[in-house]
Amino acid sequence: MNLKLIFITIALVTLLVFAFGCDNDHHNAMSNSGVSTAILRVYPNDGEVGVSTSASIAVKFNRKMDTLSVMNNLHLMEGAGMHMWMDTTAHHGGMGNMTMGDMDHMMNWMDSIAMPGSFSWNATLDSCEYTPASGMMSNEEHMIFMDEGGMMDHNGGMMGPHHAGDQYHSYHFMTGQ
Repeated sequence: MNLKLIFITIALVTLLVFAFGCDNDHHNAMSNSGVSTAILRVYPNDGEVGVSTSASIAVKFNRKMDTLSVMNNLHLMEGAGMHMWMDTTAHHGGMGNMTMGDMDHMMNWMDSIAMPGSFSWNATLDSCEYTPASGMMSNEEHMIFMDEGGMMDHNGGMMGPHHAGDQYHSYHFMTGQ
């Protein structure tokens, strides 16, 4: 009889831990309203042409963000290094088809060719601007690369992929003269 009572107690405790422990906002990107953390706008727009070489990159989210996670997962690239990186990524069939070793190598490579700059945030921490340290080259293709799977809201909820199931997303634009 005591053994049966012990098993029932263990089962009830396990059920309670599962039922109340799995609704933790730190493990998903859903708010209490059921809305996922998402990027609302990116400037320059994907495919935009004639962007000023002194422009800043602007990103608007639908909620307050963990600024460090965004800053660590947003990269701006230009020129030959960016094209070589993109060609290598395409050779592997995209980021989703790479092995873990390939992914680490590609992300380290991206960090090494990303343009240095600084971030500024609005008061509500739902919008940021990235300003390249020395401006952008004129008449050159640029790429904003974001690992949305590494970005979190201010509660630690991971931002889920919202572009066809892919956590990596890039925006391409051309600068003017």
